[in-house]
Amino acid sequence: MKRKLLNKKLDNHKSQLFRYFVSTPAKFAILTNGIEYRFYSDLDEANKMDKDPFLTVNLLNLKDAQISQLSKFQKSNFSISDILDSASLLKLCQYLQRLY
Repeated sequence: MKRKLLNKKLDNHKSQLFRYFVSTPAKFAILTNGIEYRFYSDLDEANKMDKDPFLTVNLLNLKDAQISQLSKFQKSNFSISDILDSASLLKLCQYLQRLY
């Protein structure tokens, strides 16, 4: 996880996270300023962080569906394959929303 200060724009730091991601065996990367959390993986191309997050959460505007997604990262629920399956579905939904 790469954390930035509350007033920092996260887009300015995505390239740094990308470099960290490709140099580790991690399957997930999180970019945050403490309020907004962006969750990335390598769904588009193996071992290369996706351009867009599969989940974005703003703690000041948290939705029930996002809480459900976040709960998958709990130690007691953690399953890389389940999270990747959910991430794929979330990305598909985002793509379809952009089309319509």
